[in-house]
Amino acid sequence: MRQTSSTENERIKDFNANYAFTRSLLTTTLIASTLLIIENINDYRYYAALLPILFITWYRCKQRAFYYAKEVLCEYLNLKEKNTTANN
Repeated sequence: MRQTSSTENERIKDFNANYAFTRSLLTTTLIASTLLIIENINDYRYYAALLPILFITWYRCKQRAFYYAKEVLCEYLNLKEKNTTANN
């Protein structure tokens, strides 16, 4: 990650920004869901509405993390390949 962050690749910066946004969205959803369920612990409708929303945001955050890690690894492999061909 350190080696690829110094490049001018805008895709990595975009993927990082998207991942940071989904992390904050997941954190907000988790805090709001916890507070709403604590206040309405006996009302099953809150569970039925909030748990799927929480699962969807968690799954999307996991996908964005995967895309970001994949982009960083691909860029690192490209840099490594360029360095080995330049040295030969």
